[in-house]
Amino acid sequence: MSLILFFNIQSQTIESGDVFTRINSTISSMPGDTGDDYAEPTAGQITTFNNIMADLIAGNYADADTKAATVNYDVVEFTDNTISPNPVYYILENTATNYWGTFIFNPNACRTGLVIQSPHPKKDFNTGRQGIHIFRKIDAEFYFLSGTSRCNHATLSSCSGTTSVCGASSAYRISDMPHVDNSIFHSLTEYIFDNVSNSHFIQLHGFSKQVTDPYVILSNGTIATPPVTDNVLAFKNNLFAQDNSLTFKIAHIDSWTRLIGRTNTQGRYINSSSNICTSNALTTSDRFIHAEQERTKLRDDITGWDKVATALALTYIGTSCSFLPVELLSFNVEKKAHYLFEYTWETASENNVSHFELEYATLGNNFKKIEEIKAHQFPSKYIVTKELESSLEYYFRIKIIDFDGTYSYSDIKNIQGEKEEVFIFPSPVQNHLSFTSPREWKEVTITNFSGKIVFEKQLLLSTTLDVSFLESGFYIISFRNGDGDRISHQKMIKK
Repeated sequence: MSLILFFNIQSQTIESGDVFTRINSTISSMPGDTGDDYAEPTAGQITTFNNIMADLIAGNYADADTKAATVNYDVVEFTDNTISPNPVYYILENTATNYWGTFIFNPNACRTGLVIQSPHPKKDFNTGRQGIHIFRKIDAEFYFLSGTSRCNHATLSSCSGTTSVCGASSAYRISDMPHVDNSIFHSLTEYIFDNVSNSHFIQLHGFSKQVTDPYVILSNGTIATPPVTDNVLAFKNNLFAQDNSLTFKIAHIDSWTRLIGRTNTQGRYINSSSNICTSNALTTSDRFIHAEQERTKLRDDITGWDKVATALALTYIGTSCSFLPVELLSFNVEKKAHYLFEYTWETASENNVSHFELEYATLGNNFKKIEEIKAHQFPSKYIVTKELESSLEYYFRIKIIDFDGTYSYSDIKNIQGEKEEVFIFPSPVQNHLSFTSPREWKEVTITNFSGKIVFEKQLLLSTTLDVSFLESGFYIISFRNGDGDRISHQKMIKK
């Protein structure tokens, strides 16, 4: 008599294809605003997920897969064969009814420690698709996607804050990942923050723009100013370099209070809140960016997604990253004399780079090219000096163009200009604006903050302007000399 034994040995799922398509399918089939599909995890399940993440980071993929099966999850080894070289990702995804989210680990990431999070893929249009696109585009290490709509479960969170996004104004729901402290989404954020050196978290949100809102609202999860670097400001400048039609508000710089993520539990933890469920953080670690985006400029399609991706790539420069055509070691602009500025930049590599275009903008004006510099094709240091017109403020950047026509921008440098060559008064003004100056000016123009010229006049001997016809608001008034090579820009407030 013979005995045959059968062993059920779990094997890891292996797939290939387009990771964007894979996650897009997950988003499309995700439970919506009703159904109470979401369930809070137990303490034991949270511990299991932390151990799964530890195994993934350590490269113990089989162990991670075995642990995942005990909580109805699967670790999928996924090769994206739509880009070259083909990256291999590990996707931690639900196999039953535990809608805790989908989490991706990229073991060979260029931007190690960078976490892209999409907590509201159903309610904040396209932020899930935008998130996976950015994750792949800039070679980040982690991607987090919530498991249901934020409104899915009717039970209210005990954490502070209210919203009307799910109907009448009330506390947040337990299915709203940025507003609970008992979730896999949050516990894995804590685990990575505590165990992955220099980890940074980018949380993508969307909002309906009101008349007085900017296109982008940014915060570090607090109203505190970082003590050293300021990644939120750097990201803002890099995003503005991609699209100078964007307008911004930054919580800790502009004293902006709407949609700044202070009740966000991930942000509270990362910024060392005394109680992440009920207390706003008072200081910032500068390792969290809460990005609220109006739909048409950045969320609608891949054009906007690429702008955000490029800005993040410039803000978080990884080692040996292939996303940018050149690796900039440094970029600086120094004021050498009244209107003389020196561009200095240094490259670590210039693979396939054709040339650099030096650009600048003055207060209230768009960027324009002033010189083109041919790339050396090897690591180099460049110094170029240019004389510019007068302005209260200057903005500088470098456009880097590859041989195939693709391009990226450096970050933006801001330098204060000369003291006013023209003194205007009163300010604010209601009817008549007067000005004095030691210099002779021939022409004056007034431009609104949308860039439209609303007034233009030859000055002759006049030193008073009738501005009573202007609507209340902010304007830029510009004085030009006879040759047009000297311009003085001023801010003007109309009552």
